[in-house]
Amino acid sequence: MAYKEVADISGWQSDSLAYMKQLRKYAISVLVKLTEGSESGSAYFNPKAATQIANAFKVFPTVGVYHYFLGNSQKYGDNDPLNEAKWFYKKILSLGLDKSTVAVIDVEDKALQTYVTHDINIVLKYLHGKGFTNLVVYASKSWFNSGRINKDALYNNTPIWVASYGTSEPGVNNAGAWQYTDNGHGLKTDFSYDFAGILTGTTKPAKKETTTPAKTTDKKKDTKTTTTPIEDEVGKFVQESGRYTIIADSVPVYTDPTLTSTAGETLAKGSSLVCVPADAKAHSLMISRDMYITADVKQVEYEKG
Repeated sequence: MAYKEVADISGWQSDSLAYMKQLRKYAISVLVKLTEGSESGSAYFNPKAATQIANAFKVFPTVGVYHYFLGNSQKYGDNDPLNEAKWFYKKILSLGLDKSTVAVIDVEDKALQTYVTHDINIVLKYLHGKGFTNLVVYASKSWFNSGRINKDALYNNTPIWVASYGTSEPGVNNAGAWQYTDNGHGLKTDFSYDFAGILTGTTKPAKKETTTPAKTTDKKKDTKTTTTPIEDEVGKFVQESGRYTIIADSVPVYTDPTLTSTAGETLAKGSSLVCVPADAKAHSLMISRDMYITADVKQVEYEKG
């Protein structure tokens, strides 16, 4: 079977229209490196990105973007990967790209901690919470097969894009795409086979994360099976990534996202901290690794913006 190809480029490649036309001879879409690190860290923004994307749209029906990930929660806490997600998101919006854009987390830097699934999920949860439905995780075959990235534990079953050169297949089960070369068609450019359409945004939007059969948790189509649909609780619970302030006298901290096991600690009124949504059904927020609080607006206040 002949699979459709997608090219991916960075600041190392040209931003000319002529180059994009060369890529278009072989690829159906192109992914452009947008950012690296965080605004408070390296704050890297590809200086060619705006022109590359503008010219790419002149010849390609879809154009995606990717973020080169440097986050490390083991060294700097969960805010580190979260800040990377915010930087990526900020720059996507600054270029006028909509939320159907394919947004890839590029996980390959040698300085990353050994096991990175937790950090990747912080980024994925933030972007998904902002409405992005075409998210992808990219890494080499060895990262998946060694367990550095647990593909089965990625947030919302995010599809994977595997890099493996000089082989006849990606070498990882259920890969949605395979980057097979860094010199596709002699253009000194990465090329990939897009098996499932994940790099062009042609897949169906990812379903919201659930832990029980869809018929009992699909809040839009099957409200009869739940006594209190999540939409009915808008205004009672907040499920957004950002800064929260404790407004109750104290709020208990839990060790699981379902809020069933307490950590034996509480947060005092006035405490301010950055949280990301955890379990939608339990209305919980993650404040750090294996630490969660309620999203009840009577106990916490979300600081918009």
